[in-house]
Amino acid sequence: MHEVRNALRQSLRRPGLPAAIIVMLAIGIGATTAIFSLFHQLLLRPLPVPEPERLVNIAPAATDGDSAGALSYSLFRDLEKNASALAGVAAQMPLSVNLASEGAPALEARAVAVSGSYFQTLSLTPVLGRLIGPQDEPRIDETPVVVLSHGLWQSRFGGDPNILGRVLTINGRPLTIIGVAPERFAGTMRGVRAQLFVPLTMLWALDEGMPREAIDSHSFSMMFVFARLRPGVSLEQTSAQLNTVYARLQRELALRLSVPADRLERFLDQRLELEPGGRGRGTIPGATQSLTLLLAVALLVLLTVCVNLANLLLARGASRTGELAIRDSLGATRGRLVAQLMLETAVPVLIGGLLSLPVAALLLRASVLFLPSWFTRTLAVQAGSEALLFVALAIVAATIAVGLLPALRTGRTNPAGALKRHAAQAPGGSGAERIRGALVVAQIAFSLVLIVLAGLFAKSLDNIARIDLGLEVDSVVTFTVAPRAGGSGADRTAAIYAGIEEALRAEPGVTGVAVATIPVLSSRFFQSQYMVEGQSREEPDAANFNIVSPEFFATLSIPLVAGREFTRADANGAVSFVVVNEQLAREQGLGADAVGRYLMFGPGAPRMEIVGIVSDAAYNDVKGENPPMFFVPYKSSGYDNPIYNLAAGSLTFYVRASVEPQTLLRVIPDLVASVDRGLPVTALTTLRRYAEEQISVDRLVTILSASFAVLATLLAAIGLYGVLAYSLAQRAREFGLRRALGATPDKLRAMVFRRVAVLASIGIAIGLAVALGAGRIADAMLYGLTGRDPLTLAAAVAVLAAVVLVASYVPARRASLVAPMEALRHE
Repeated sequence: MHEVRNALRQSLRRPGLPAAIIVMLAIGIGATTAIFSLFHQLLLRPLPVPEPERLVNIAPAATDGDSAGALSYSLFRDLEKNASALAGVAAQMPLSVNLASEGAPALEARAVAVSGSYFQTLSLTPVLGRLIGPQDEPRIDETPVVVLSHGLWQSRFGGDPNILGRVLTINGRPLTIIGVAPERFAGTMRGVRAQLFVPLTMLWALDEGMPREAIDSHSFSMMFVFARLRPGVSLEQTSAQLNTVYARLQRELALRLSVPADRLERFLDQRLELEPGGRGRGTIPGATQSLTLLLAVALLVLLTVCVNLANLLLARGASRTGELAIRDSLGATRGRLVAQLMLETAVPVLIGGLLSLPVAALLLRASVLFLPSWFTRTLAVQAGSEALLFVALAIVAATIAVGLLPALRTGRTNPAGALKRHAAQAPGGSGAERIRGALVVAQIAFSLVLIVLAGLFAKSLDNIARIDLGLEVDSVVTFTVAPRAGGSGADRTAAIYAGIEEALRAEPGVTGVAVATIPVLSSRFFQSQYMVEGQSREEPDAANFNIVSPEFFATLSIPLVAGREFTRADANGAVSFVVVNEQLAREQGLGADAVGRYLMFGPGAPRMEIVGIVSDAAYNDVKGENPPMFFVPYKSSGYDNPIYNLAAGSLTFYVRASVEPQTLLRVIPDLVASVDRGLPVTALTTLRRYAEEQISVDRLVTILSASFAVLATLLAAIGLYGVLAYSLAQRAREFGLRRALGATPDKLRAMVFRRVAVLASIGIAIGLAVALGAGRIADAMLYGLTGRDPLTLAAAVAVLAAVVLVASYVPARRASLVAPMEALRHE
């Protein structure tokens, strides 16, 4: 206890250094903890179910670039009946629904349609009532029941224990509440926080846009399937057994479908892949690469902090050699001295670690400001138990990293020699100098890696900002409504859309109104095979398509290249028309002659006349290449063409106005309510803001990496400054004697700069090698450049060299101006 009190007094006796340790570690550990918290929530956190390690995700082996991971409903049912190698097989499909209950306004909610085996496979028990089971899906549409998530039960219904048996209106359908899911369970899809669970067989009743033919089709992949392994059976064994069953099912299917001989081998060669599913299912675009790299960057910053503080403690320890030598001569053992020095370090490290928690929480809250709302709804912005454990481990690791080397170095005393050196005011030695130099080299190398990564991401973000989207995002407001999700029939839905459009056009300042089934820039798309009439091709081509209203292209300022846009007559007539983009015309070799040609979409489908060509634009993705694309006019009725069957019961509106967008954002909910008071308005924002949300991950990575690079570079500069200032102060007599012997200040400064140049060159060389490797990892996250961009590497070296020069100038100048008489006075 005496040693602890003594260590505490010693650690706080010099207020400058403990304060530096506390501040640096609070920032370093806090930043790393914030990134780790995001990383853990999205990629590491196991599902709150018994034995999550036995869960596996089942997906088709990736072929022809298709790695969506979904299976057909029919295949899932076949596997459920035949996969005896598994302890359980379950399927799920997320969907957005409108939820209405007595006495409360309607709201948009996240639901998951689940098979009867879902909760059994997860081995979950309800908080209240019962969960969905096999008895709840005898036939399609026949079991209108729902299970609430614990969070929705608490927030919407106040945890009412008498909730069972109440009826909710979900997408216009009455469903009876039968239970409440466990408290921490919100589904197994990463990025989807489920609020409601409904039987899989109710999917077609709740989503009228879901085609009925998908029930029996093996090619309509929409279900995400997972399973539980049997005890003692490995993943490899189960995979082999499951693929044996799958091969048999494929052979039976080939016979039923009469697959041609030339395609039979490829058809039968398909396989299923099993991957660990204990952390859930689903991918958030770019999350794995971005968060992994950011965590590595944050750890590198924390390591830089530790190296810098170790260097400062080495200098402090060198100045205490006399004190420690006296303690040694009075009988203190080396182990006792090292323990005391470690305790002196541990006190400020512990304080810094505790203060890192509010720093981490602040950084988490700041980070979510740069992410889209649909993404942040699934995140917790407070430090959880995993963050507390991470901070505890970081405190232990930082104490060792910061204090061990200085403690061992300082605690190795020779009383007579140490007292002699102390009396001569020349503490330290060449060994300590080499260690401090090596630590400076490490800081320079770390800083260069971070500057390179920050430069790469900044240049990538700049490249994205320079993309010509091919459409005008300013002065446009967008929002989505889904009347059919609220139970409105086709006629009522058409009337609602017409009413909203009429109300918008009557609003002062509105200059254009248009709708689309698929929102632009959303990375979502419909795709269809097609052929150009009159062309002979063995296989049809594929193109993305969207269903849009007249004035769509004019409202979004998409240039018309040839022909015309859609008219009201096109939307209401019996003849089918399409507008294609330039990329489709180029791929088909049509050019401007595309106008007047016909597209065909399958046997028996009416042909569709091309009436216009529009320029290429970012219809689907801000960063993606412009694919071949065609558009068909939105029709409120008369869907006699199969291409329209994919139109969902929701539309996204685009409103261009001469007034401020904020004015429209305020009035649109009231305008929609005047048409249908119970219709929720979702995704209400400006088109510019919507476009920016699509690159929010890129922006967050750039901001954080740049901030970390600035912090690490500042630490490197402080470390270099501190080492030089201390080292040159110990050599004051030498510099004074050199001045007395005729050396000019310029020559003395040059001597110092040569020493700095050696350290910097070694650090930069090491940093460049590491940065090239990190650049290869970052390649997949960059747009318009590679991780080995020479201009970025050269700029990073130049910036770091300038920082090193500035950090070393003041100590070098001060040492070069030491007066000869000052040095002789100490001789």
